[in-house]
Amino acid sequence: GHVLHVSSLSAHRMPDAADLGVYAASKAAVRALAEATRRELRAAKKPYRVSCLSPGLVESDFYAAKCGEARGAMVYAAADALDARDVVEAALFVVTAPPHVEVADVLVRCTDGTA
Repeated sequence: GHVLHVSSLSAHRMPDAADLGVYAASKAAVRALAEATRRELRAAKKPYRVSCLSPGLVESDFYAAKCGEARGAMVYAAADALDARDVVEAALFVVTAPPHVEVADVLVRCTDGTA
């Protein structure tokens, strides 16, 4: 089996936006939960792999819901963003690794490196 947690690049570094501190903290908690789950499963000798996928900026309705359509569109205009398919491809890489391989944490971001 495989447990795949979805976190965020924000779990690895604080976002520039001052109002995303709680978001970053919650995503860091997801990473901690993944590690705790891994340790508990190992201690119980359960045959599960545990991974955490941490994408950067992904084009979605996140910013539109947070600050409105117009401002949300500005976020995606200002930086390259991943699309959902990019995240799916990364998840497939993680869960289709050979059985003896556990991919612990994957950071996925655009090649421009800004998000």
